[in-house]
Amino acid sequence: MQPSASSRLSAKTQIAPWHPPKRPPARQSASTTAASRRAQRWRESVLTFARFSILACLASCMTACGTPAPVQTKTVTEWLRPPAHLATQQPVPVLAGDTTEDIVQVWRATRRELRTCNGRAAALAEWMAAHPEARAPE
Repeated sequence: MQPSASSRLSAKTQIAPWHPPKRPPARQSASTTAASRRAQRWRESVLTFARFSILACLASCMTACGTPAPVQTKTVTEWLRPPAHLATQQPVPVLAGDTTEDIVQVWRATRRELRTCNGRAAALAEWMAAHPEARAPE
């Protein structure tokens, strides 16, 4: 039987785990101590400011938790008007003489005005179809 590897090493040659040597704490000079105190006071003041800032934000959020003011609405009705060129009056042709030629001219002018009037009525109907919210006042 062969001896194990740990039994072959003698007590003098066994390897102990390595630890770094411990140093005693270094003495700080007076200027280093004052600087560290200033740094500590500064850290404390920053933390205090941060805490108060957070509290202020939370307090402002808590004031917004109340019931909102009631919303008041007002309905205003504005009637749409058709374009002005569709609402102009057409002159009525007048018989200016007593000959047949005068009657024919009045008749032709009346037909021309009637076509213009019908065209405006069709344009008005088209405009009313394009604007369904435009209704006659009741």
